[in-house]
Amino acid sequence: MSKGVGDFARAWLGLSPEFAVLGQFLASAGLTVDTLPAESPWDAPNPDDLVVLSTNFAGYNALVLCQRLKNPHTGGCTVILVDRESNAEHVLPLAQYCMADGFLFFDPSQQITGNEQIESLFAGLERPVPAESTDQILSRLEDRMGGGARDLADRVVAGLSSERTQHFLHSVTDEATGLFRGDYIAFRLEEEFKRSWRFRYPLSLVLYDLPGLAADPARETTLSRIAGVFLNQCRDIDVVGRYDDSSFLLILPNTGSMGAQVLANRILDCLRTDVAKQLASAVAIVTVPKTGVRTKDDLLDLARLTMFQAWASSGEERVQVAD
Repeated sequence: MSKGVGDFARAWLGLSPEFAVLGQFLASAGLTVDTLPAESPWDAPNPDDLVVLSTNFAGYNALVLCQRLKNPHTGGCTVILVDRESNAEHVLPLAQYCMADGFLFFDPSQQITGNEQIESLFAGLERPVPAESTDQILSRLEDRMGGGARDLADRVVAGLSSERTQHFLHSVTDEATGLFRGDYIAFRLEEEFKRSWRFRYPLSLVLYDLPGLAADPARETTLSRIAGVFLNQCRDIDVVGRYDDSSFLLILPNTGSMGAQVLANRILDCLRTDVAKQLASAVAIVTVPKTGVRTKDDLLDLARLTMFQAWASSGEERVQVAD
C-alpha cells in the first residue's frame, strides 16, 4: 500500500472480534469508519476508500471478497488483510493470490496511542511480491534460449516431432488400442484429482468393464473399434485409457454426475451399434468432490466397489453411479 492512513477519508471494516480494536485506532486517526454491510459488501466502498479485512472474517470468505473488491469493474479500492504474525507462512501467499495491497500482522493486545504510532503500524505492512508479467517471462526465456519468440516457437514445434517425443508417446500408449496405458492414466488421474480438489470443480471417473473381450475371436479388431468409439465420443480435454486387459477408464474434468451418465450411455449405444451387440458390459461412475474421497486411491477404490454393484444389478444396461 503506497498510501498512508492519513491519505484516506473513510475506512470499511470486515474484522473478526479479536481485531475490532483496529477500528478504534483508525477512527482516532480521523477516518470515518464503517462496517461492511452484510448484503453486497463489495458495493459499499468507493475506489478511494480503505478496506481492512481479517482473514477469519465471519461474514464472507475474506479472500474471495478481497478479489471482488480489487476488481476494477466492481471497486478497485485499497484492501489490506489482517492476521496474527504466527500465520505469516500461510497467509502471505494468499494475500498475493487475492490481489491484496498489503498484509498487516497485528497483536490484538498491542497498545497504540497517537496518530504517529498508527501510521507506523500501517507503514510496516507486508506487501505481496508482484508476479512477473507475461512479457517479462517471455523476455527472460528469449534471453536464456537465444532468438526471438518466433525462433523459440519453431524450436518447440521441432522438439515435439523429435524422436524423444515419439518414444515417450510410444511408452505411455497401449499398442492394441492407441489409448493411454493403465499406469499412465493412473498418473493422469492423480493430476486431475489434485486439480479438482484444489479448485473445487467436479471431476467424473467412468470405468467400463468388458470381460467378453478375452474370448472374442476378432479381439484385435474389436479393441480397435472400441477405442474409436471412446475417442470419437469424448472431448479433447478428457483422458481415455485402457486400464487393464478388459476395462477402460475415462477421466472427465469439469463434468458432473449427470454429464458423465449421458456420455456413458451414449458410448454404450455406440458400442452396441459399432462393435458387437452381444458384448456384455458394466459401467461404474464416480464424481468428486464427494465425502470420504480424499485421495486418488480412494476414488479408484470407490469406482471398483461401484463396478461390483453394477454387475450385481439386472438388465442389459448395467450403469451404476456411486452413492
